[in-house]
Amino acid sequence: GAAEASPFLAVERIDDVQFWTRRRDGEPALLSVSAMPLFAPTGSWRGARGVARDVTAANERETELAESETRDRILAHVLRALVDAEDADGGIAAALRSCVRAYGAAGGQVWRREPDGFVLAASLGAEPGEAPDLDALEAGSPPDAPMGEGRRLLRATAFRHRINGAIMLW
Repeated sequence: GAAEASPFLAVERIDDVQFWTRRRDGEPALLSVSAMPLFAPTGSWRGARGVARDVTAANERETELAESETRDRILAHVLRALVDAEDADGGIAAALRSCVRAYGAAGGQVWRREPDGFVLAASLGAEPGEAPDLDALEAGSPPDAPMGEGRRLLRATAFRHRINGAIMLW
């Protein structure tokens, strides 16, 4: 209704409803708004009165905390999978399963870096379609990239600041 479009059009009381808007400089801002409609003695709607608080910074802190907690949970799952595995390849496969589950991905692959290039160490789920450009990881991890119908996440893995492999989820 109108209250969802703008708190200035509220025809019933709204409490602490969050709205995204843009600041004068064009930056996004999240506002928490409470508003109350104003009616004339005859009962006709006259407008609305309310207050808004900028909660952008608090929302960003909450998002960062949630992301940090998610990373910690994923890391704990991956480490547990690695520790519980009987061999290195089993550990890599178990760690990949943990990552695919944690991210809700359709599948994933892990590559180990050998002297002559990257070697597939584990794969889970349907094939992703086009192969990633693993050599591009040398210059730094590429951003998330479109991949067929969906998206993919491709990142280098490292040990002691040297790239030792790569992981891709889709």
